[in-house]
Amino acid sequence: MTTVVSYLKEWQQALQNEINYLKKFGSNKYLVSNGRLLSTEGSFCYYFETSTSLRIPVGSTIRLEWGGMSQNGRILSSEGIGVIIALEQSFGDLISEATLYHDPWELLEQLIERLDEIKKDKQKRLRVRKLMDPSMPATHPVEKIKSTVHELVLRSKYNPVTFVWGPPGTGKTYTLARTAANKYFQEKRVLILSHSNQAVDVLIGELTGFIKKKNRFREGDVLRYGFGTSEQLADREAVTTSELLEKQDPGLAEEKVILLEERKHLKQDIARSFSKRDTNQLLELETKIARVLDKIRQKEIQFVEDAFVVGTTLAKAASDPVIFEKTFDVVIVDEASMAYVPQAAFAAALGKRVIICGDFKQLPPIAASRDPFVTKWLKEDIFHRAGIVDWVKDGKLHPHLFLLKEQRRMHPDISAFTNQYIYQSLVGDHESVWKSRNKIVESAPFPSRSSVLVDTSYTGAHCITERTSQSRMNIWQVLLSFQLIHESYVSGLRSIGYVTPYRAQAQLMELILEDLYEKERRLADIIAATVHRFQGSERDVMIFDTVEGVPQTRAGMLVTGKDS
Repeated sequence: MTTVVSYLKEWQQALQNEINYLKKFGSNKYLVSNGRLLSTEGSFCYYFETSTSLRIPVGSTIRLEWGGMSQNGRILSSEGIGVIIALEQSFGDLISEATLYHDPWELLEQLIERLDEIKKDKQKRLRVRKLMDPSMPATHPVEKIKSTVHELVLRSKYNPVTFVWGPPGTGKTYTLARTAANKYFQEKRVLILSHSNQAVDVLIGELTGFIKKKNRFREGDVLRYGFGTSEQLADREAVTTSELLEKQDPGLAEEKVILLEERKHLKQDIARSFSKRDTNQLLELETKIARVLDKIRQKEIQFVEDAFVVGTTLAKAASDPVIFEKTFDVVIVDEASMAYVPQAAFAAALGKRVIICGDFKQLPPIAASRDPFVTKWLKEDIFHRAGIVDWVKDGKLHPHLFLLKEQRRMHPDISAFTNQYIYQSLVGDHESVWKSRNKIVESAPFPSRSSVLVDTSYTGAHCITERTSQSRMNIWQVLLSFQLIHESYVSGLRSIGYVTPYRAQAQLMELILEDLYEKERRLADIIAATVHRFQGSERDVMIFDTVEGVPQTRAGMLVTGKDS
């Protein structure tokens, strides 16, 4: 039997091997242009224009390549279509075009540190042992189960580890939110974690909505910590750190807004006509913003201390001592099939009880290196590595696996394929979906059809490769997809998702929507994203764009690889 310390060492080796690979071969690449030297004090600060918002966290390590030269730096600011970076050496006053590389290996390094801390803590090692070897008998009283939610509440009360298998539309968010609410009503401390901001937002949104319906919501008890997308939280009570700050310290919140707005206008001025006065002002402004953000940070620490339920990403939890230095009564990991095994173990170590929820039939975690340790621990999810999937392959459910087996999301014409071929008929349709989805099915662009294949064969050669990232784009298919979004919107549908395997195509659609559909998006929930960003979300209408086509000679690995 493998010891916990052996697991921890292998995980650290896997993470280090992935870091080494990323540093040598792989990075997210971004084209930046019109670079100007802002300052030479301490480090060399440059301002660059970008075609889209980069969304790279402030302080992240980056690499800049220009004309055969390369050097490391860090992000000072990346709001809007402009980025400020600090480099170790000068590249000169003006840089016409350069390539910026960023990979969040700092997050992997922080996870290695967290695993080191688990080695020294007997209680945490025991929690990891139970996660990796869930052979202990299930002790929840089966005879007391009244409903799906009640079963998960009981399982998570009596058993140290509960695995929840939640195929699409089976009420995973509904069940997890009500289980978390039940723990909250008992004044238990709950930590909600997921790989993506989107999944955290959806779950926190559902949770606060339910607590509010029960008239038991108290401001500050539920906290969405970190940088959420907040689309799912817009109509809820104050649950994000920024909303709480606005209510509890409006002066400080307003100061931040004013400074950020001032920075935005200054960046626009610099983009139009570069001047030394503007750049000096921008650097002074960055210093003021840093001071305000430090004050806000102290407030946020207090918000976490006061909250009973905290929701954040796995990456944030592993990098922020406000989270990882605490112990929670229950930890819930959502979309766990996309998380690395070491991340799931780190999460389990934070709680007296852990609920691991996901769908091992969906997207696996992503890692770049082909190293054996990386393949073993970073390319398969916790359901596989803890032996849960082996039971399913043998036609049985593990004693600690709870299957949600009735889907209420899709029209049965859509779910027929997945129910039969992906879930081996373990999942069925709730009777309500036959009627509840008819209104959507009867809408344009294809009335009376719940699913349609739009064949773009023989329409011309439009599939190209984006220069810096090598990600693919297809101009004809993105315009055709926009037409489908438009016709759906005109027919009255207000929840529309566009998803694609390629980041370049998703960004192209996002630009089109920003430009042509700005007004409509204020009235509707329309999102363009890659497959990975979208997992765990849902919309009334989904458009999936493969992008592939001539003149490319073959489809890319994203749609032909064995794990595609």
